[in-house]
Amino acid sequence: MAANLYEAVLRLKSGLVAIATNGGTKLTNEEYVELRKSLVTVKRLKDRTPKCIRSSPTLADYWQFIKEASPTYQGRRDYLRDEFEQLIDLLEGDSDRTVPDFENTLTRGVVTSTAIAEAWERCLERKRSDPEAAITSARSLVESTCKYILDELVISYEERIDLPKLYGLTAKQLNLAPSGHTEDVFKKILGGCMSVVENLGTLRNRMGDAHGKGRVTYKPGE
Repeated sequence: MAANLYEAVLRLKSGLVAIATNGGTKLTNEEYVELRKSLVTVKRLKDRTPKCIRSSPTLADYWQFIKEASPTYQGRRDYLRDEFEQLIDLLEGDSDRTVPDFENTLTRGVVTSTAIAEAWERCLERKRSDPEAAITSARSLVESTCKYILDELVISYEERIDLPKLYGLTAKQLNLAPSGHTEDVFKKILGGCMSVVENLGTLRNRMGDAHGKGRVTYKPGE
């Protein structure tokens, strides 16, 4: 959730200030690299991420950057305060929402595919301003995710394969196909997942913006 990322960024800032002022820090390079990847792979976050992070793949790179940013401890503190301001304001606004959302799911750095990250961003941007387009983008997001997984596993598929078949192939590779399990409860859960994907295509056809409309139309809300 957004609140978790907000807190992580506050800890990150504190750790970077400590390094910049020779104050010692518990921030490890592994933690820095993981959180940095979470920020720079999502456009709405990357645009507000401090340059010292975007330009520094590791903490060693950050140290070289911040030394050149200012020769004094106070100058470095001021620099980091100003650089983090926009990102913290954005995440603070997310964490204050009364209704939980999943806008920062991809910021955990698990999936690094640019296509998936961009499709996710399109869904978020359109869900408020153009819900019909958001439905279409949601279908594209599922398709991109399945293809990404199959490409990573070096599994071939037809380029124009329909979504249910694509998902079925992906689920089989991940042992998430209902037919691969004997327990009834797992069959029902995984069958429900497959049903969601199949009906997402139907929903796109009826309420998305991928096709023309007839006399009877539906207008989705946010």
